[in-house]
Amino acid sequence: MPIRSCDPVLTRQVAGGPLKENVLKCHLKPLDFAEYPAGTFTLSNGLRLQTVFADGVCDWSRPGVEQRRAVTTDVRGWPGRQAAA
Repeated sequence: MPIRSCDPVLTRQVAGGPLKENVLKCHLKPLDFAEYPAGTFTLSNGLRLQTVFADGVCDWSRPGVEQRRAVTTDVRGWPGRQAAA
């Protein structure tokens, strides 16, 4: 099945997000056009983006809001699983 450009995973990763899907809410930072190559946005695009993202954009350099380390569970002793030899 082809990936659609509106796929949220693809969109998040294109925006600089992590490959892992463990960030439920990101910290925001102000939209900074200096982070993009010159000519990426027209003046009209820039004004629209500032309106749409008035509260900011995801700061992927920080962990997610209230994000904690993942807890792994040893399932080898669960019913239906064989214990490791």
